Amino acid sequence: MYESALEIKRVVYRDDSQKREILRTEENLANLYAELGRLSDAKEMLEKVLEFKMVKFGPEHEMTKGTQENLDSVLLLIKEAE
Repeated sequence: MYESALEIKRVVYRDDSQKREILRTEENLANLYAELGRLSDAKEMLEKVLEFKMVKFGPEHEMTKGTQENLDSVLLLIKEAE
């Protein structure tokens, strides 16, 4: 369901002012992937979202910090699974 919503939002929200909606959906999908055990998919998506947020909002922005925390959690789960 999130994957379909993401594709629709990528088509509908084309300008930069609406990028936050796409980022929110991408992050929700990444969190769902993590819950489902699809850790590499979650990591890849969170890294992409974090990269954009670092450039757009900076490292101290609350949105960037939240994404970093989510990525850190996924990295910890990956390490524990090894």
